[in-house]
Order: sequence, then C-alpha cells, then structure tokens
Amino acid sequence: FNNEDTMNAFFITIGHELTHKEKDFLCFSLNPKDYKFMFRVGEVHADYGAAEKMVHSSRRKLLESVRYKKALKKIDKEDFMHPTWNKREYYIEHFDFDEKLIRQIAADVGCSNSKLIQKVCNYYKRIVLK
Repeated sequence: FNNEDTMNAFFITIGHELTHKEKDFLCFSLNPKDYKFMFRVGEVHADYGAAEKMVHSSRRKLLESVRYKKALKKIDKEDFMHPTWNKREYYIEHFDFDEKLIRQIAADVGCSNSKLIQKVCNYYKRIVLK
C-alpha cells in the first residue's frame, strides 16, 4: 500500500537492517540460552536503532511500525532469534534501550549468565526514545 503507515514500516525496516550492520554482540558459549539472549538483544537493539536513525527516536513511530507488521502476520510467533511482535511492542512501550531492558530480555529467555549479561550491557550504548 502506498500510504504513510507502509512508508513508516519500510523506513523502520531499513533502519533495523542498517543497525545490524553495526555489529551485534556475539561471543562463544556452550549454552543455547546465552545465544538466544545475545540474538534477542541484537534484534531489539536493531528496532531501537531503526527509530534512532530513521524517525528521530520516535517511540510512537516505532510502535506504529511494529503494530503494522504485527497486523500482517497470521500468527505472532517467536523463533530462536526473534521475539514475538507482542513482546517487541511491550519492550518499546515500557523501556528505552538500556541495561534495564537488556536484563529484562535475559530474564525473558532464561539467561542467568551474569558475566555475559554485564558484557552485553557494557557493549551497547543507551538509546532513548521520545
């Protein structure tokens, strides 16, 4: 559809992929929960980075994009790397991208590796949405 909602979702998607090109945190681990945590943080970080890059850090525009994409899906399911659209929406509504959100993601995926969690917190810069 050639409308404002589609264009917003498109710009957010481009910003998301550009943020991934900045290099997500990844280190070797034998624990699958550690990998799930690192991948999920990378995905959520890319969402926030997209808002920062493409829509002047607008929480509203990022939420509109997530809701638009969620509405196009028949089933809102997660996979190993990606949280559900509902979970992404919750994060955006309640958090900036910071240590508090990173620790929430760790809890959500069952990652208890405190050294890894702290390394991830130290790796990413804070992104504040307006």
